[in-house]
Amino acid sequence: MNLSEFDKKIAQLKTVQIAAEGMQFIELTMLLENLETKRIEFLNTPLLNIESTLTVGEIAVFDYVAVTLKNSTVKIDQSNILINNVIVLGNKLLSESF
Repeated sequence: MNLSEFDKKIAQLKTVQIAAEGMQFIELTMLLENLETKRIEFLNTPLLNIESTLTVGEIAVFDYVAVTLKNSTVKIDQSNILINNVIVLGNKLLSESF
């Protein structure tokens, strides 16, 4: 079952649950809770598999890349500020010379 099928079944059961009474309502509620739990397990399984297949060194590489990209973004932002300052000064010089 894929994610959209889980969502569809949950929506269908909630529709039926509205009309249910007594024990049927309780049984549908338990069924819905179990289905929603299975849905969460379905979503988490790939994440758990990723964690088990990556080594500590590979995770460290991801961390290094993330930090490097963050630092690069800061440097780019600083460069953009400097460039904007130069543009403002250049425009000021041009306006004063005319």
